[in-house]
Amino acid sequence: MLEFAAPEARRLATLIAIGGPLVLLSYTLVFASSPEMRTALWGGVPESMRTIYTVSMFGAAAGFFAFTYAFLFAPVGNAANSKLLVWAYALVLFPSAAWLPLTLVYLRSPSDIMWWIVRADLFTVAAGSLMIVAQAVSILRASPDFTTVLAVVGAVLFAWQTAGLDALAWPASFGR
Repeated sequence: MLEFAAPEARRLATLIAIGGPLVLLSYTLVFASSPEMRTALWGGVPESMRTIYTVSMFGAAAGFFAFTYAFLFAPVGNAANSKLLVWAYALVLFPSAAWLPLTLVYLRSPSDIMWWIVRADLFTVAAGSLMIVAQAVSILRASPDFTTVLAVVGAVLFAWQTAGLDALAWPASFGR
């Protein structure tokens, strides 16, 4: 049985146990309640780039599991700043759960204020993901092994999706 690397990891695990299902629930509720909006949620992302987005989403999800495993269970997990790490996950999980519902509100009733709320939400997730990259690099420095290398690679894949594609490229596709 896996044991947490540090007592502080329990807080992180609790946060993930709450925030992770909230993200999945928000996506499920939006897609189930508004199937006619699925295409609109892409904004102006060209069809040719949607495959890149989709592949990147799977890479980001795999990356999430890789770095989360390292932070929770790897012996060097306690080398990361646990308070900062909990904040980073909170900045990723809770705004991620809000993003799709906020975007749906924006699409149904476009306004400048809703546009900037969606953008702020995406930038918050991006900031959290970049904090996670920094924490993954810190555990790699403490113990350069296979698990920590995977954590860094996973964090970079996740940040590419959340900071690069979601926070920068996706909003630009709306042409605002």
